Amino acid sequence: MKRMRHFWGFGLVVFLVLMCVVAYVVSQHSTDLRWCSQCRSKRIVSCRSNLKQIGLALRMYAADNTGHFPSALEAVAGAGYLASLKAFTCHDTVTTPAGSVEEFDPERHCDFVYRGRNMTGTCGGHPAKKTIIAHSKPGNHPGHFHVLFADGSVPGCCRSGSIQEIAKRNGWYLPARAVAGDHHE
Repeated sequence: MKRMRHFWGFGLVVFLVLMCVVAYVVSQHSTDLRWCSQCRSKRIVSCRSNLKQIGLALRMYAADNTGHFPSALEAVAGAGYLASLKAFTCHDTVTTPAGSVEEFDPERHCDFVYRGRNMTGTCGGHPAKKTIIAHSKPGNHPGHFHVLFADGSVPGCCRSGSIQEIAKRNGWYLPARAVAGDHHE
């Protein structure tokens, strides 16, 4: 009987040591995962902030131009409505900002799709709070989009599906593309 207790005690010690090791490893990995999650959410917030800045620039442009949004993003980039061309890029992509306004090309230096071409503040009779004038390019954030409405709001992430599916599902108006031949649809 004593021999059995000795064996049981040894097994219990090994089990407890093993549990401590497992707990330590899990705590280290959960810290890494938590950091990655926070980093990812900070990047998403930064991207939304950039889209919000673009929205403010577009609305200022419209206010200065009889309520009409510009025909292209180059107009707000070149007219001084944005303090930095970095607002056109997202931290989750490899897109580099243009070195100057003259170099700015939305295809190479912008992570957002502009849809407000020549639209007025009345959005063609659609509610401004439901009319998308810009959104993140597909693939910037796998699984979701950021959208900018004509009223300047940038809601939380829109998940799953193409921008057309998301707009339809939520009852949002999605104007036609501003740049013909853009392959990022």
